[in-house]
Amino acid sequence: MATNYSEIIVNLSNLESPLYDDHYLKFSSQKCIIFGKNGTGKTTLCKLVSEQIKNMDVRVFDGFNNLLGSDQKLNAVILGEDNVQIRKKIEEENKKLSQKRQEKEKIQENIEEPKDENIHNLWTAYDDAKKTETAAKKKYDKELTRIAASIKNASHPQIAVATYNRDNLIKELDNDGLFNKFSELSDKEEEKYKEILRTDQKTVKELIWPQGDYYRMRDQVNGLLTKKVAPSVRIERIAGNEEKTRFAQEGLRLHKPNDVCAFCGNTVTESAYEELQGYFSERDITSSQNEIQELVQKIKKEIQIVEQLKINQKDFYAIYNDQVLEVNNELITHQEKVLKWLESISDALENKNIFKVDAPLSSNVPDDFGFIKKEFEELRNKNNNDDLKKNQENSMTMLRYSRIIKLCRESKYSELKKKWEESKSTTQITYQNLKSEIAKIEGPGGLDEQIGLIEKKISSLQAQTKNERKLADHINQHLKNFVPFKIVHHSSQQASERGYYVVQDKSTGKSRDVTKLSSGEKNIIAFLYFIEKLDEIDEKNKNTSSRKKLIVFDDPMNSNDETMQYLIMEKLSSLMKSREGDRFIILTHNKHFYINMCNRSEKKRFLTRVHFVSDGTKTHIKYIEDQKEDFSTSYDTLWSELHFLYDSKQAPENLMLNPMRRIIETYTNFNNIGYVDFLTKVEGAKKLFDVNSHSIDDLEADMTGLDKDKIIGLFKSCFSQNHADAHFKNHWTESK
Repeated sequence: MATNYSEIIVNLSNLESPLYDDHYLKFSSQKCIIFGKNGTGKTTLCKLVSEQIKNMDVRVFDGFNNLLGSDQKLNAVILGEDNVQIRKKIEEENKKLSQKRQEKEKIQENIEEPKDENIHNLWTAYDDAKKTETAAKKKYDKELTRIAASIKNASHPQIAVATYNRDNLIKELDNDGLFNKFSELSDKEEEKYKEILRTDQKTVKELIWPQGDYYRMRDQVNGLLTKKVAPSVRIERIAGNEEKTRFAQEGLRLHKPNDVCAFCGNTVTESAYEELQGYFSERDITSSQNEIQELVQKIKKEIQIVEQLKINQKDFYAIYNDQVLEVNNELITHQEKVLKWLESISDALENKNIFKVDAPLSSNVPDDFGFIKKEFEELRNKNNNDDLKKNQENSMTMLRYSRIIKLCRESKYSELKKKWEESKSTTQITYQNLKSEIAKIEGPGGLDEQIGLIEKKISSLQAQTKNERKLADHINQHLKNFVPFKIVHHSSQQASERGYYVVQDKSTGKSRDVTKLSSGEKNIIAFLYFIEKLDEIDEKNKNTSSRKKLIVFDDPMNSNDETMQYLIMEKLSSLMKSREGDRFIILTHNKHFYINMCNRSEKKRFLTRVHFVSDGTKTHIKYIEDQKEDFSTSYDTLWSELHFLYDSKQAPENLMLNPMRRIIETYTNFNNIGYVDFLTKVEGAKKLFDVNSHSIDDLEADMTGLDKDKIIGLFKSCFSQNHADAHFKNHWTESK
């Protein structure tokens, strides 16, 4: 597990004259190495860092002159010089410090990514657990995606919205407690919900229900059955014979006086006709017959109404099918019972002999349709007031849930989920183990805190003694094989004053002011002096010694020779390794130095790489996320710079010429091709690219009518005419 570094953010937007096209610079690693040409804002950034970063002890190296005191001298630095007693104490504390650092290192070996892939520790256990969890989650998610796609694509009917996806499925599985609350639908239930989805708006109409009072109707029928018409005179030949009486009554109705009798063929005499009229009282008979007919018609009308009673199941939503069927069965059963009764009383009336008293009806009177009407109306109101949209949404949900449960049961869903949850649990356990070990270093009272307290105590012990000569000894030790002079501490005659340093020639022993050195010599001394000064005890502000340092180097490479360059690089690498808790920002315009410092960094994940690239107006901040995006050689850098200027809308065309000239010079030197010969093969190329052949005014004139594409075309032609098309194509493509 790598040490976590908090993110440092520098605000770039509060400058009076905007210099950067980004508002912030961010880096979260121990080291940030920034490459940028002169004028891209490196020194401005150093100033902003010093002004804005308040939670760290910021130290900035920006050259020799800024390290001189007001007296223009390189003043002595106060460093501890061991005396006998303090040395013993410091040695004891150093032993403790060494022990704590060893403990820390041992823990770090267990919590950081090992260099050897065969070594297994808490970091690898956590990493393996995460990979296992990721793989299990991937399989689980893949199965969920498949199930969600099946749900989404289901049709006839559609059971999910068109945007249904894995996230919707997970929400339904988790939040609704699907497997606890629901189960697969039966075929009958499934068909019912499908029918609801296929259903249009349905409204059930009223039924015309019978209004008859059957008990009253029975009493009316019995009243007529027990009633008879009495004749006003007696005719012996028919008296007491019901059939003859009925025959005579019918004959009276069909014949008139003097008609030929349809039965016997004799003439109906007027006296016989009058005799029968007297026997059958026409008014009483007519009245009785009318009463019977009226009641029969009433019964037949009731029969007709009862027969027309019919509940159409299709008029109802499918959700009410069971209830409709139950009410309809009740209706049919009662309907048959009522019709049978009505027909029986109708037959009794139609067969009634008005001249005879019949026995009253003895059958049970059926109930009316009131109780069935009530059930029907309740069901009808439910149906007509039904929220179809809501029911269809519910039906879609029930069908979808059933499908989800079925697909999960048929697939490896449960097994995959179990494996994922087990792997997630393992990850949590390994993470807690790792976190517990990290806390031993970074937690309250941890090794970092203990080491800090010991270091603070050592600093306090060192502050008890003063010696201004140690720095000169340290610097001379580094320079003894590289320069013909040494730094000598010049003690002040007054005890209240600090000393300063002079330069002494090793051969002659003559001394001179340190400011009289060459720029390269001054720079290397200033660089070493700055590093030694990092551990100086600041007696005016001792609390800064307990704070972590942010150490900034603004172009530490100056005009040093190659030997000094490598000395600076070695010293910087060693410094960053030894000061593990401190942070570093290194800014440089030297590509060779930039590439070397990046390559010297052992732990690339602790390194932030940034390029400052100017388009002539503003500086663009480019974070290098991949090694492939970074410089590999200075030559590649020139191609990268050229492509940036080509792409930048703000960069004028003439800025492209300088990297083009340097590319051509490098290419021709490396391939032993004459510079002039390389250019003269393309008309106009030599005048455009040969900076020594014309003045600035001429250069501006040469640019007339040439845009960036034409300049690149001319540049490409130079390579083509020298049989280097592939070289141009590869570098131009890679520089993208």
